[in-house]
Amino acid sequence: MNEHLEKAQSTASLSRNSRLAIAALAAGSLLWLAGDMVSPDILSLGKWRTHHSSFLELVRAYPVTAALLLFLSHVLLAALALPGASLLMLAAGSAFGPLAGTLICLTACTFGATLTMLAVRHLLRPWVMRKWGGRLADIEARFSRDGPACLFSLRLLPIVPFALVNAAAGLTCMTTWTFFWISFVGMLAATFVYVNAGTQLARIDAVGDILSPQTLISLALIALLPWAAKLLARALEKRSPASLPRTLVLFNYDWDRLGFFRWQQTFPVDSAGFDLFTFPSNTRLACFDLQCFVDRLARKANRKRWQAVTSNHEQFGALAAAMLAERMGWPGTPVTAVLACQHKLHARHVLQAVAPEANTHSELLPTRYGEPIPDGIDYPVFVKPVKAAFSILARQVDSRDELTTMTRFGTWERWVIRHLVEPFERIVAERLSQAGSAHRLMLEAPAGGQQYNLDGYVFAGELRTLGFVESVMYPGTQSFMRFVYPCSLPTCMRERAVDVARRFLHAVGFTHGLFNMEFFYDEALGRLTVIEFNPRMAAQFSDLYLRVDGVDPHRVALALAHGNDPQFLPRAEPGAGVAASFVYRSFDPATAPPPMPNRRQRHQLAQQFPDAMLFCFAKTPGQIARDFRWLGSYRYGILHLGGNDAHDLRARCEVASRLLDWPVPYADAHAEPAGHPPCPLPALSLESSR
Repeated sequence: MNEHLEKAQSTASLSRNSRLAIAALAAGSLLWLAGDMVSPDILSLGKWRTHHSSFLELVRAYPVTAALLLFLSHVLLAALALPGASLLMLAAGSAFGPLAGTLICLTACTFGATLTMLAVRHLLRPWVMRKWGGRLADIEARFSRDGPACLFSLRLLPIVPFALVNAAAGLTCMTTWTFFWISFVGMLAATFVYVNAGTQLARIDAVGDILSPQTLISLALIALLPWAAKLLARALEKRSPASLPRTLVLFNYDWDRLGFFRWQQTFPVDSAGFDLFTFPSNTRLACFDLQCFVDRLARKANRKRWQAVTSNHEQFGALAAAMLAERMGWPGTPVTAVLACQHKLHARHVLQAVAPEANTHSELLPTRYGEPIPDGIDYPVFVKPVKAAFSILARQVDSRDELTTMTRFGTWERWVIRHLVEPFERIVAERLSQAGSAHRLMLEAPAGGQQYNLDGYVFAGELRTLGFVESVMYPGTQSFMRFVYPCSLPTCMRERAVDVARRFLHAVGFTHGLFNMEFFYDEALGRLTVIEFNPRMAAQFSDLYLRVDGVDPHRVALALAHGNDPQFLPRAEPGAGVAASFVYRSFDPATAPPPMPNRRQRHQLAQQFPDAMLFCFAKTPGQIARDFRWLGSYRYGILHLGGNDAHDLRARCEVASRLLDWPVPYADAHAEPAGHPPCPLPALSLESSR
């Protein structure tokens, strides 16, 4: 198997090198042919002046077509670094005037430069980093530290080779959007000078006359402005009194935004990252590079006075926080421990070695996405991605046809999956290569029983529990209906779950940070089966612990991020005996989900249940169809409520659901979990477990 894997990797490497060589050869050939065809006579100002009147007649006859051709031509010249851009700007000025001409040429030039930068980044940067990574690192660090100011200054100076700036930016970690808008602003002055000169074409004897020494000196002085501003800001910063140390929260959205906001006065936080589920924030996924993201944050850390980092974001945040903490020497979860938890197949292998009684059989799906499903698979089987998050593509399938349908993705879906997994894949290849590729699906034997969550943390190598949350599914599905705290899991099973977690976390080197273990408990068999380990807390449960125990896991996360022991944190006054997070779902794609609550309904809910927390997820038909495809249902609302006991909680939920005109997230009595005998062990236990 290893031989086949090495052969496949070697073939892929040769294929990549071949594509790179072909691309370079094609680009070189195109440039050579262009240089041979574009003679000095064609590019002379005299030639343009001869045909000037004919050109203006064509523009008057076909203004839109002429503008579009001018735009596309300028994009091509800028992208391929061909000569003639200055003459196009003169032509744009003479035909469309200084304002419209500047807009056309400036936009085209910026797009062309961005295309060049992206081509260098995706085709040449990996090869350059492998070849001269050590030498390039220092240059890249210096450029990236003052990247925007440096790029702005270079764009203001036309004497600096245009293509060289584009290529250099492609070798750095500068984001595409930053490169685009700074190039746009930086090239505005010089572009306007050229386009405006086109309005006086008869007075110009040579293109070189446009940029006089006085003009060049003026542009150079403007280029110094960002550097002067940076020096002034640093001088003022040294004189200002030291502010409170700040905590960086990565991918701070939804539950985390609410949780960390409660502590904003004590722990000022800054946020970085983007929202995977909100447009246009999620467009950043297209160019997201996890290592570059961490590098940029590390360069900002001292200036921003960050002294800690934390994240509960499953897809990118937990790993990025661990990498940044390691880079800066801050307290954090070891990077390899995060990778070992998030690579689900590797985690299964570790669990099999340290706690086989809590493991279930698992294996890779032999085929890749869209390939024929092989025979010999025992159904039903549980399918999930090796790198999973948010329960995407994780479900039980009962037949080969169902598995075939599930793994047949369109071009857009493949693009999304690749960009979700690739940032993780690159770090795994460097730091945990024995785990193997994450671009696969895996098969697991279905586990029975009731699902639970163990939430806790590790401090100074000691495991401490926060509590156990019960996860109740909609009958006949694998979709969550509600999460309830505290639960009635027997004491012996709590102790067994903590022991399994301790053994696994010790094996992967998890010495610091919050964790969450999902597992099934089959009461009939007395069996505990681990589903997965997550190197972060389940942020949706934070409010439940706060209501019942007075302990805020978000405050625990901040304490751990700063290297403090959460065991001695003060508790708030509990406000409920039991609390739940109710999840409202639709399972029929053909039926429209219930409407979102209006202002009157929200006001009534707030009056009758002041402690209620309502989250609505209104989505477009396309987004709803995607949810059904990837999750098997559409989640349109979540409601948090507390109660004196389980009966009071259900009564309050029924009234609140009627106010919202939503179905009650409880099943019939015979379909509800039977529960277990009351457990005398308190759900919150901050004692260490060795």
